Amino acid sequence: LPTTVSPRPAFAATIAIVDPTTVYQPHWEGWGTSLAWFGNVIGGWSEPKRSELADLVFGSSGLQMNMVRYNIGASPDPNTDTSMLTGRAIPSLATAPGVYDWSKDARQRWVLQAAKSRGATIFEAFANSPPWFMTKNNDASGGSDCGNNLRDDQYDDYANFLADVVRRFRDNEGIAFRTLSPLNEPNAGYWCAWNGQEGAGFTLDKQDQIVTQVAQALSAQGITG
Repeated sequence: LPTTVSPRPAFAATIAIVDPTTVYQPHWEGWGTSLAWFGNVIGGWSEPKRSELADLVFGSSGLQMNMVRYNIGASPDPNTDTSMLTGRAIPSLATAPGVYDWSKDARQRWVLQAAKSRGATIFEAFANSPPWFMTKNNDASGGSDCGNNLRDDQYDDYANFLADVVRRFRDNEGIAFRTLSPLNEPNAGYWCAWNGQEGAGFTLDKQDQIVTQVAQALSAQGITG
C-alpha cells in the first residue's frame, strides 16, 4: 500500500566555532584502563609481544594512558569454576585468612609494573569478589542464591585482606593505590554462582558494613591518603 512520508523540517544553517584555548575542565588528570581482564591474558604473552602492547597502551609513542585499575583477584589457583571465561579468574593473593602467596597473579602484576615503568602515575585497586575461601559457597563468581556471598564471620578478614594487599604493593612493589573499592556493582542481581566471571552481591546493610570495616583496616595499618 502507498505510504505518506512527512517532509523533513527545514533548519537554519548553524556555524560552530571551536576555540582550543577555552578550558572547560581545568583539573583533567588523564585517562586509563582497567586491567580486568586483559592484564591476566597479555601478561602471560611471550616477549616481545607483551612489551610491544604495553608500549602501545602506556608508552610515550602510544596512547600514554596514565591511570590503571588493578583487579584484586579472588579465585583459587588452579581455578575450579569451569564457567569462568578467558582471563576472568584472577588468582587470589591469599590462600587462607592471613596466609599469602605473593607469587600469584604474576601476569596482571607484570602489566601493572609495565604501566608504571612507562609513566603511569595514578593507580586504583578494586575487588570483584572476596577470596573464594571467604565465600559461603567457595565460589568467587557469586552466591548460590545470587545474594550476599561473603560469610558473616569473614568481614574482618576480608577487610584485612584488602588492606594487606594495598600495603604490600605500597611497601614492596612501589605501587601506591590512590583508591580501593571492596565492591563492584554490588546492587546487581546477577552475581550468581557459575556466571562466567568473579562477582559478589552485597545488600545495602552489608555494603555499609564492609566499607566501614575496610576503612578501619586501612587506618589500623597506617594506610592514609
